[in-house]
Amino acid sequence: MSDELSNQPWVKASAPSAAAVVSWTSQFPLFAEQYTRARQLQAHHYAEEIVTIADTDDDPQRARVRVEARKWIASKLLPKVYGDKLDLNV
Repeated sequence: MSDELSNQPWVKASAPSAAAVVSWTSQFPLFAEQYTRARQLQAHHYAEEIVTIADTDDDPQRARVRVEARKWIASKLLPKVYGDKLDLNV
C-alpha cells in the first residue's frame, strides 16, 4: 500500500486492531504465515529505503535519523537478517 493511500482516514478506520491481528495469528495458521511473510517484506523494504535516503537526502542529520529509524525497525522485524550480530569468539 502506498504511503499516500495508507494515510487516508477511511483506510485507518477499516484497519483491524492490533489485538485482532494477534488473535487471528493464533486462530488461523494461514493468516499467521501470510502475516509473517508481510512483515519480512516490510523489513526488506525498510532496508532498501536506507540506501535511497542515504543517497538522496540533502540534510545529513535528517538522513541519519531516518536511516537509524529504519535500521532499528528492520532489526526488530527480521532480527536474523538485520539484527546485531554477536561475536561469541571472545
